[in-house]
Amino acid sequence: MTHLKQRLLPVLCLFAAMAGSQCYAGLNGHGHGWSWSEASDNGQYVFVSLFPTPVKDQVAHIKSLEDDPPYFTRASAIAQVERLHKTYPCTGMYLNNGSNTPIWTTNEKVYAGTPTSDGRYLVDLFEYDYMFTMEVTEPSRTARALRDFEIIGYPAWALYGAAGKGFPYMDTCVIDPNSEHVLVTWNNKTTSTVRLDDFAIVQSNVLPHAFSQLFTTMQGITVFLVFVLITCGVAYGIARCFMGGSAKESRR
Repeated sequence: MTHLKQRLLPVLCLFAAMAGSQCYAGLNGHGHGWSWSEASDNGQYVFVSLFPTPVKDQVAHIKSLEDDPPYFTRASAIAQVERLHKTYPCTGMYLNNGSNTPIWTTNEKVYAGTPTSDGRYLVDLFEYDYMFTMEVTEPSRTARALRDFEIIGYPAWALYGAAGKGFPYMDTCVIDPNSEHVLVTWNNKTTSTVRLDDFAIVQSNVLPHAFSQLFTTMQGITVFLVFVLITCGVAYGIARCFMGGSAKESRR
């Protein structure tokens, strides 16, 4: 799975380049079992994650693995772990100019991510078994996570299910050049825009698309008609109760 993700990263970034934006797929270093670092795409910032496990234990773990070039070699991984622990005092965001003074720090154990171009966030955008998750690490906050069904919304999920259509899954993810929003394009070509600061969904055309899918299948049409009939029946029952109560009051 890791190899597949690493091969897909250039493809995702190509889509981003075509859109004139930067791509952060959170794939490099995702799921690391030892200390790691990742630079921002513009090269100005680097996030360093120092695992609390003693360096000797991390080295022993790396030595127990098999080399898999060009994706992984034990020698380079060991050298990186030793360099990071000698150079940096703690987990956090740094200027990528040799400075070992953190811009901001976190006490969390961070497994993956890519710094945004302004160094404000560490963003991990990843997909596992068609389930898409966006996780943001930043100063003075516990890491935040947002999952695909929360971005798409429960009403849209229900409509896709009623229509007998497959649920959408992430196709590409792009962070805008100002590091303010993430644009998610789903496999059905719909899009959702998420604000990084508070995870607000500021744009989405998924729900209208999901509603339109009701009328493309017999199952969807049937579900829609049943829903309309039930709604009309409930409305009629409420109206009868109200009118009956009004009539009794008038007879008094």
